[in-house]
Amino acid sequence: MLTISIIAQLAAAFIALKLIANDRYNWGWIAIAGAIFIMFIRRVIAGYYVIYSNLEGPSESIFSLIDLVISLVIFIGVILIKYRFMAIEKVTKKLRQSEERYALAAQGATDGLWDWDLVSGVLYLSPRWKHTLGYEDKDIVNSPEAWFSLVHPDDIDGLKAAISNSISKDSYHFEHEYRIREKNGTFNWVLCRGMAMVDESGNLTRMAGSQTDIKIRKMAEQLLQHEANHDTLTGLPNRALMERRLGRLVEERRKNIKFNYAMLYVDIDGFKEINDNLGHQMGDLLLIQISRRLESCLRPGDMIARTGGDEFTILLEDIDDPKEAVVSAKRILNELNTPFKLSNHQLQISASIGIALGDDSSQAKELIHNSDIAIYAAKTSGKNRYELFDSIPEYRRLVLAKPPDNISELDVGSRFSTHKPAPAPKRGISPNHSDYSLKKEKSENPARNKAYRSRNTPDYSKQGK
Repeated sequence: MLTISIIAQLAAAFIALKLIANDRYNWGWIAIAGAIFIMFIRRVIAGYYVIYSNLEGPSESIFSLIDLVISLVIFIGVILIKYRFMAIEKVTKKLRQSEERYALAAQGATDGLWDWDLVSGVLYLSPRWKHTLGYEDKDIVNSPEAWFSLVHPDDIDGLKAAISNSISKDSYHFEHEYRIREKNGTFNWVLCRGMAMVDESGNLTRMAGSQTDIKIRKMAEQLLQHEANHDTLTGLPNRALMERRLGRLVEERRKNIKFNYAMLYVDIDGFKEINDNLGHQMGDLLLIQISRRLESCLRPGDMIARTGGDEFTILLEDIDDPKEAVVSAKRILNELNTPFKLSNHQLQISASIGIALGDDSSQAKELIHNSDIAIYAAKTSGKNRYELFDSIPEYRRLVLAKPPDNISELDVGSRFSTHKPAPAPKRGISPNHSDYSLKKEKSENPARNKAYRSRNTPDYSKQGK
């Protein structure tokens, strides 16, 4: 029986030592293991004196004291273990709550999460990360290669550079916008944020972050940018965008002497009369149709801008011969001479065009000024025509730039005309296909003139009803 007791206590001592080896800082197990050792020693001593009864052994009171110490040690060990398990349970509960909050926030957020283990090379992409792009969880493998393969070819280098720069600058944080391919094949703008983590030695071990869909924001930014650079009525580029484009053409000419370009300034003749007689709504509709016709006259790469109420500027880029500008001007005049149909109105209009050719010494403001003088020359020469600035004599340019007060526009045109103007089409409005002229006929007899106007001036307020 003594032998069995000794073997059992040895086994208990071995288990206690094993527990100590696995958790050396657990003082509860150390206390219990110590008590078992004391109990084992006590049993050995007691058994020894039983076997060798002729020897005088310790009194019973000493063994009782030893048992009391053993019990006390075991009690203390149990309490320490209890407190340890309570602490572990408390930490486990907090960890579980933290994980639940994180999981709930990840599910409720619109962002997709990613986690990149730099040591193993494994990349985790959350289901939300994939769902925002239209993919199922199984459609994308969790790897850096799968992620980068979806990035737009023009943006992949920028994304990799942003990640590398965040590491090299020791900031360990980056933000970068790029386009990524959705399941339907289209590319969508996203914002990627990330944070790198290092170990105690300062080596990078992990990167984690989020990916946000910014498609709506990008669309709003593009809309604002478009409205800032385009005319809201016709959708054509505005003056600011035209001037920037003209500046680039000027710089290109300075770099390449063989690069030729021209500027055409188009002004609609008598547009104010149309607005006054038909109203601004009809005038706006006419401007839209004029814009579409002007666009049809251009080559790929040319630019047209609305730079005023009824004024348009055309930039002809990389022309082989300056005569191409004249050919374009003639084509525009012929196109605009074709009657326009607006509701039940048929309008016949014309335009005047000023042409300025760019050269090595040209400045953007100078070209605008030259085209303005050229169109003034065209208008004073009979309208419905074009005028090339280079063909205007120097003395006429001076008069056109700043005509004296005692010289009328008609005088300027008759004195300095360089060529006979093309016959202007009869401008007018044909409501219900009946021809009515917009011109105000003058009469020496006021009464007769009043009667004439009452017979020939249509009542536009009743049209279209």
